[in-house]
Amino acid sequence: MKKTILFAMLLNIGIAFNSYAANSVNQELNVNNTYLQLQELKYGKNLIPVGKVEAKISETVVLKPDTVQFSVTLLTDAATPNDASDLNVNIMKQFKDELLKLGLTEDNLETIGYQNNVREINQENSQENSKYQANMNIVIKIDNNDSFVDLNKILDKYNINDIHQVKSDKVKNLYAFNIRETAQTLNNAKDNLYKKYSTITDELKKLQLTNFTITQSDTDKISPERITVKQYYVQHNLMVKTTKLDLIGKIIAKAQELKMVVNDDTYYTVSKEAVQKAVEEHEAILLAKLKNKVERLLAKQYLLGAPIQLDISGREFDLHSEYNSSQRYAKRLYDDGNMRADVNIYAPTEYKINLILSGTFETLKPIQ
Repeated sequence: MKKTILFAMLLNIGIAFNSYAANSVNQELNVNNTYLQLQELKYGKNLIPVGKVEAKISETVVLKPDTVQFSVTLLTDAATPNDASDLNVNIMKQFKDELLKLGLTEDNLETIGYQNNVREINQENSQENSKYQANMNIVIKIDNNDSFVDLNKILDKYNINDIHQVKSDKVKNLYAFNIRETAQTLNNAKDNLYKKYSTITDELKKLQLTNFTITQSDTDKISPERITVKQYYVQHNLMVKTTKLDLIGKIIAKAQELKMVVNDDTYYTVSKEAVQKAVEEHEAILLAKLKNKVERLLAKQYLLGAPIQLDISGREFDLHSEYNSSQRYAKRLYDDGNMRADVNIYAPTEYKINLILSGTFETLKPIQ
């Protein structure tokens, strides 16, 4: 079938050649031989264009990736939003400064995500937030109103305002009050309580109020075992893109040193400059192959002339189907917030470009 089509095509070309040549001869007198003179400058006196032929050829060019990109995530937290943000900014600046020292530029770095959030965390109460209370219950016998007023004046100095009468069938005019002291440790609470008791009773003794006794003493932890606190988080996702493939290890090492997460989104590609260079290098090769192809089609009936038009196009084949742009965010944090220690940097895959060169050439025939 292909041979039949080729034969028919050559017949049509032949008809077109003859028609074109006849028209050219008819016009010679009108153009003062200008056409023939132009062709003679191109091909000499013995050849004349009689038609044109179109053809195309393709070739797959294999390139090694020269560009890598991957993202890192910095997650910082603090008790306030400003502290969390400031910490994130400072650490990210250290990372960027190190990359600039390695030869990267700001164009190689792109922020692809920035988030603020707050979480309520239920945690064990720290010793710093713990509170203990020591209590002592005192009962004193007051015989007259003046003594009762004196007692109140002394206790007012220590913010003790709860004095109540104790009902007793055996003893009358008994009054009770409570001394309390709080501290972050149990021993401190007790020590403070004993000091306060001694100070108060010394003043009572000076007023001849000596008929008192301790009826109860105890200690208790008044702070909860667990508390709920708000923690503020800042997450910064930075994309690193570079043609310096030998620096990948150093970049990752610095990120890990600063407690960053290296995300599982490594992607290799070929720079536009490398693609353009490869296309330019293969243009001459493709043109030579295209000429050979056309000459085979023309056989020996016609000669190949100069190209009238040449077009080159290419379609890129992305071999990294496992890469997904939606992976540009942290994928390496466990639910509990801990980082994964493993970092997978995949070996670069070959990058292919299918170049297609199409052209239109003049066909020549010797002048008899």
